[in-house]
Formats: sequence, C-alpha cells, structure tokens
Amino acid sequence: MTFDLDTALKDSFYMIASFAESGDIIYKNNKFNMYFPDVKSKDDFMDITYEQEVFGRNRKRIIVESPDMDGIIKFEVNYSKGISSYIGTKINYDEIIELGHYTGIPVKKDKARHNSKISVSKTKMNAYATMLVGKDEKIKYITDNIYEILGSNIYLDKTLTEVFGNDIALEIKNRINYLRVFDDTTLEIDGKLIVLSEMNSKYLVVNIYPYSANVMNKFEEVSYLRYKIKNLESEISSRDKFIKAQKEVYKNISTVDSLTKLYTRRYLIERYNEALNKSKNYGYKFSLINFHIENFKKINSDIGYDKADDLLKKLSMLIRKTMDHKHDLAFRVSSAEFVVLSSFTTKELAKDKYELIRNQFQEQTGFELKMRVIDSEDEVAMTENTALTNIEE
Repeated sequence: MTFDLDTALKDSFYMIASFAESGDIIYKNNKFNMYFPDVKSKDDFMDITYEQEVFGRNRKRIIVESPDMDGIIKFEVNYSKGISSYIGTKINYDEIIELGHYTGIPVKKDKARHNSKISVSKTKMNAYATMLVGKDEKIKYITDNIYEILGSNIYLDKTLTEVFGNDIALEIKNRINYLRVFDDTTLEIDGKLIVLSEMNSKYLVVNIYPYSANVMNKFEEVSYLRYKIKNLESEISSRDKFIKAQKEVYKNISTVDSLTKLYTRRYLIERYNEALNKSKNYGYKFSLINFHIENFKKINSDIGYDKADDLLKKLSMLIRKTMDHKHDLAFRVSSAEFVVLSSFTTKELAKDKYELIRNQFQEQTGFELKMRVIDSEDEVAMTENTALTNIEE
C-alpha cells in the first residue's frame, strides 16, 4: 500500500491552505473549503481576524471567528519562498469554557465584539444540529451531531430539495421572506423544530431541534419545561448539556413578548442597567425612545381586541424595520408602550431617526402615536427608576 500525500492533505482533520506572494489562494483542502468557501485571498481574512501573534519574520499565529459562530479557529502561519501556508484547527466555545473550569482559570469574553457569537454557542450545547446554506441553495457546512438528529451526515454540497424533498424545501424558501422583518422564523418538520435565520446576508442558518414544540409560540409549555429541567438535573452527567439548553429556552421565553416578538420590560431593565453603568464609568452614550399609542383602552373597545392586536404588531414591525439591529434593542413594556434602547447615539440623532416611525404609524392607521426621547446625558437618566418611569409618563 503506497502513501498518497495529496489525498492525506485533502482529507486532513486540519484546515490547510496556501497563498502566493500576491495574496491569491493556490491550495485549500476539503476542511478549509468547508469552513471558508468564499476565501480567495489573504485579504479575505482581514474582517474575521481578531488576534494575531508574530514569532518572527517567517512565522505567526492568527485567530479568526468560526463561520458557524460556535468557536474560534487557530491558524499557524509559515512563510517560505514567497508562499504562506496556513494550518488551522477549530476550538469550540464550550471547550474553552470547560477548560477554564478544569484549570480554575476564569474565561473572559470580549463582549464588545464577540458577545453575539458566544451567546449563540451557549444556547447550542449540542442540543440541536446546524446547517449553513449558501445563496446557491447548497449546504456548505453541517455540525458533527447532524447524524443524531437526522440519521445521516451525507449532506454537504446537496440542495435543500435533495435533503428535505420538494414540499419542505419550498416551505423553507417561502419562510426566508419573513427574515426581512424578523430575526428568525420557525416551522415543524416530522416532529422536529426548524429555526431559520441569516448570517452576514451570505448564509441561511438552519437549526434543527430534536423536539417538536414551537417554544416561541407555545408559552403553555413553560411549566412542563421547568418540571423536566428539575428531573433532568438528577440524571447522569452525560445529560448535562441538554439540561443547560432547556434552561436557555426558558430564559428566552421569559424575555420575549409572545404577541410582538419584542423583548419584555424585565429584559429592558437588565440591559438598561448595563448601559447606565457603562455611561457612568466610560462615558458610553445611549438613548431611550418611548412610543405610546394614545387612548389604547378606548381603541380596544371601539375596534375589538383582534384589530387592536394588529395595531401593536404593526408598530413592532415598523420599529424592527427602522432600528439598527447591531446597536438597538426593542421592547414592549406594557399594553401600548414600546421602548427602544439605542446605543452610541444622542437624543437629537434618535429623534431624527425614529420620528419616521411615528409619522408612518399615524398615516397608515389613523391613530395617534406619542414619542418621547431621553439620552444618557439627561439628568433623569442617572437612575433606573426615574429614567424608566419618566420615559413612560
């Protein structure tokens, strides 16, 4: 039996790529291509590289964000005769955290840049499988536990139709339109919960849960989940990750309003306290924008509860379309009260931006919408109670 070096490199566990002196890619193995199919040159790494360590003229180490948002990828880079060779391996966030627990070293997360990435991985805990689908509708990446959920792992480079069949693939494509308004959308397939979302406008993220309950819309399951969590905690340690995932589901349910899919007042207070501390300690700027539908009780009695609920959904949709999803968070804090916590902005900028919502709502519905704005420089914003009470008056 002869040893084939080329085959060994192509099928290696490590991600391997080489770049010419011009920066163009001249070689990549299967694992590298699975994670970075769009990388054509060294410059493509610039946006996702957040740490590097240089050991000399011919060697350095770089760390990039994993495209599946589930960890980091560490590359050893060597330079020789104008060729730069990259050899990388992936480290999952839960492995980093577990290592910290074993060694007693506290694990710190870069909240400014990587909070969203790490929080996504924490909700995962191997309780669901993930597919990344490209613009060509072909599957570019799958998690290792896909076999446990779907009973097969031969999905790479296959289309949604080849994996799920015509009817389900068509339903998934139709649901993609919802992502223009909402952060995610769900459907059920063969007793499994499918959650669709987008990543960097390049990939459709398909998360497949092994249970059928659409927890975002079935709040009556909360009591059952709490009971199940209590019983799972007494089981063997191999169930530990699944238990943590259930706890995370319950937390999400308690902080999201079932009608508008915006965050609740409870979560507003938590995030407001964080912003207030940053403002006091580091000069962090933020604004609170309050929207209130005038005479909502009378509207309820005049047009009925169903149509009144449609007004609330309409306002939440306008807020979602206008807000900056990177820096703003939206909340429903009472029956007809909505608040936006907008980071890195002043009162004047917030007024200019969100006045559009007030005008659109009044023009499209005929009902009056009041708006009030305060920011971190207002004296009233120095304590939680006075700020949140005053903005709702």
